[in-house]
Amino acid sequence: MDDYVVTGGPVQALDPASFDVNRVHVAKVVVDGFVSHHGVEEDVARVEVRAFAKAAVEAGKQRQQPDGTHLIEWHGIRVRLSGDGGAILSYRTFHYERLPSEVLAGAPSRFGGRHKKGRQWRSPGDIFPDEVSEAELLELMRDGKARIAERVVSLFARRIGVGNDLDAAEEPLRAALAAAAAEATSPLPHTDRVDSLVLTHEGVGWIVAMPAGVVVATFSPDEQE
Repeated sequence: MDDYVVTGGPVQALDPASFDVNRVHVAKVVVDGFVSHHGVEEDVARVEVRAFAKAAVEAGKQRQQPDGTHLIEWHGIRVRLSGDGGAILSYRTFHYERLPSEVLAGAPSRFGGRHKKGRQWRSPGDIFPDEVSEAELLELMRDGKARIAERVVSLFARRIGVGNDLDAAEEPLRAALAAAAAEATSPLPHTDRVDSLVLTHEGVGWIVAMPAGVVVATFSPDEQE
C-alpha cells in the first residue's frame, strides 16, 4: 500500500537541478502497470520509471495540471509527477514493445517485418501482412496464426507453469487467443490509445497493437484500475 500522500505543489515547472530521482516514490499502481505491460520485475520497473522521469524532467515537455501535478511527455512516453516532484503517479507509453531505456537509447521498434533471427514476436509463417483490419485479426486468431510478442509468450509460460519453455506455452496460448476471438463481439473495445484493441477470455485480457496486429500485452482484468 502506498504511503505517499499528494498534497499539491508549486505552480512552477520542476527544476532539473534540484530533482533528486533517488528520493522519488513510485506509486504502486505505476509499478503494477509497468510490470504487467513490459513483463519485468518490480525492481526493474522502479529503476526504469525513475530513470525516465529524470531524463524527462531535464529535456521533456512539462505541463502543469489543475490539481498541481506535472504531466511530462518525451519520446512518446508520459509520466505524471506530484506537485513537489516527490512521487511518480502515472505512466503511459506509446512503445508497447520497448522499455523506456530502450526508447531513449534509440533501439528500433520490433513491430513489423518478417521472421528473422533475433525477432521479438512469434508467428506460424514467414509472411504476415503489414497491416490487418479488426476482422482479419480475429480470423488470424481463430486460425491460430496471430503474431505474438515473445514477452507475452514468456508471461503465459510462467502462468501455466512451464517455466521458460516458450515452445511449450505457444500452443495453449494460441488456443486461448482462438477462444477469445471466437467469443469476441465486434467492434472490440480500445485501451486509452485508439490503435490498441482489448480481448478478454476466462479471466485473462489481451492487448493487440493495431494495425500491426501484434499481441503485445496480457493482464488480469480484475487487477486493472
